[in-house]
Amino acid sequence: MTEEELRQLLRDRGMLPSAESQRGPKTLVDLLQPHLERFGLRDQVAESQILDSWESVVGPANAAFSRPVSLRKGELIVAVAQPALKYTLERFHAGFILTQLQERFGRDTVRSLRFRTGN
Repeated sequence: MTEEELRQLLRDRGMLPSAESQRGPKTLVDLLQPHLERFGLRDQVAESQILDSWESVVGPANAAFSRPVSLRKGELIVAVAQPALKYTLERFHAGFILTQLQERFGRDTVRSLRFRTGN
């Protein structure tokens, strides 16, 4: 039996801490995540985090005339002030915005974007 096999056997029997528990302190989000999902609050928390970081994702010029409105089942609804900006964001920037959001919040959190004119 190799040393690694022995360590794994001891971990399986609860005689050694798991590698996961040795990674160091967990963030508050990591600790709360299972509870947020259980109470159906995951989208609301993600929505709030997206709203807080919107300007850094789309830039100050676009953020001045657009804002995330809601996040439901992975679809982020974004309100845009003018039809011309809606067209520009849909056609030229949606892929970049989606990639940025997925890198920050995970692919399962934001799977698609929908832009709408108005509040």
